[in-house]
Amino acid sequence: MKRILLLLLFTTQEIVFGQLSINQIQQSSIELNENINGVSFENGTIGRSVSSIGRTMIFSYDVPIDWIPIKKQTLIKQIIDSGKYIYLVENNLNWSYYYYRNNLIVDTIDIFWKDFDQIYLGDYLNLGGLENGITIDLKIKQPLGWETHDGGEINLVYFTSKGKIISLGVEETGEFYNRNEVDDFFDSEVEISNLIDFIKENSRGIYINSFKKEIINGYPFISCNGYHDNINKHYYVWVTIIEDYILLYYGFTTEKSENDLNEFKYILKSLKYGSSTKSNKINYGDVDDELIIFVEKFYRDLNNNSISTTIPEEFSVKFSNLDKDELTCDSHGVSYGMFDDSKVDILINKKSWDSFSTVQKYYILYHEMFHDVFNLEHSKNIEDFGEIMYPGFSKYDTLYMEDFLNSLNKLLNKLK
Repeated sequence: MKRILLLLLFTTQEIVFGQLSINQIQQSSIELNENINGVSFENGTIGRSVSSIGRTMIFSYDVPIDWIPIKKQTLIKQIIDSGKYIYLVENNLNWSYYYYRNNLIVDTIDIFWKDFDQIYLGDYLNLGGLENGITIDLKIKQPLGWETHDGGEINLVYFTSKGKIISLGVEETGEFYNRNEVDDFFDSEVEISNLIDFIKENSRGIYINSFKKEIINGYPFISCNGYHDNINKHYYVWVTIIEDYILLYYGFTTEKSENDLNEFKYILKSLKYGSSTKSNKINYGDVDDELIIFVEKFYRDLNNNSISTTIPEEFSVKFSNLDKDELTCDSHGVSYGMFDDSKVDILINKKSWDSFSTVQKYYILYHEMFHDVFNLEHSKNIEDFGEIMYPGFSKYDTLYMEDFLNSLNKLLNKLK
């Protein structure tokens, strides 16, 4: 008895798990108790009380002699159909049901919030990797009771169930974002405005009502909702950036409802991703931290264009003070491994790099990588200004990422 009393005393503190605190759960129990006490229900039961211990709310009922006990699986299905399972999962909340006859307990059912993750969502469906044409490992759990379809040319996958549709797709941004840069992006009102414009441009037949930023599993998203005129459905969409892809997750429903919104978001929360490059454990040797994402992107671009190359054991891409050396003072970068396929040996002038825009950084790094890996020489024609192999990086500050990508595509097509 002392142990139970101490437990109750400690659980009255404002300890927060998920969204609801212990105190909030207790307060909800008190309010529900006032509404349920003495109330008769269709199945012949009469509300007895509602109480809570920790993160478990206890619903007690008196039952008649002819009462037929309900099965746990049936109760779980009812909770899923009502959409209340979202509330339990998001708040790590359990519900226990006690059934009394003549003040004696005749049956109990314990519903744990983890029950719904095991029952409602199935195994992970792998969608990413180079074999699927993208350079990130992407997977999402298949919702049970939904049909799974190949995404075709537009999406990676889509699910359907009773007039509802979920689709998941990605589109290349042309620029790599590490996690810190993603957070900075979603903290910028200008960038968010540009992203919203992108959503509008890629949402034909869709009328958009509202936008907001929200965090899902610790990751930033822009979410919006509206109406899709072409298919006569309400829709919700969540958009984020993962490395060099924009990820778009859509949920469509015939009747707009809070339950459908919560269901779409619940499935989205099972989404996981990782870097294909890291998962393949490619060893790039000695590369400075700030340069590694550009080197990884270079090889991913080669893979995406079915251009194979061997990564030598002797591999070095480093910063250096080239501007302080008499022989290299006029160089932004130097490839010492050019015409030597046994190694990659590149130095990038740190002062130049720090002064360059993101676009210029892509130009200089790819320029030196193409020197070293494919032994490509400079383009000396002034008409090639803006091309990767033209050595005019200091004047490339007026160019855009689109210019770099156009140049890259032309160069990759020549190498195929």
